[in-house]
Amino acid sequence: MAAIIAYEDGAPEALVAAPIGHYRFCSVRVVVDDMQKFVDGVARGDVSLNAVRPHNPTLNKLARQRGDLFAVAGCHVEKNLAVVTRAE
Repeated sequence: MAAIIAYEDGAPEALVAAPIGHYRFCSVRVVVDDMQKFVDGVARGDVSLNAVRPHNPTLNKLARQRGDLFAVAGCHVEKNLAVVTRAE
């Protein structure tokens, strides 16, 4: 069972050294501070397109709201029709 010995943002390596018999685990997490700069970086090619994922629930809601007027670059709407009958 592992336990966190210390957690300090930006702390030098020596400050969070693990005691003998323990190990240190460092996780990295990116926070986007400026969405416009991030998107501009993707458009320039500085950031891989893999860093951007569409949020389908938001896009689906937008498509339902706009109906046939839905137009988002790089997207299209697929419609599935299901006929449901009740058994009596």
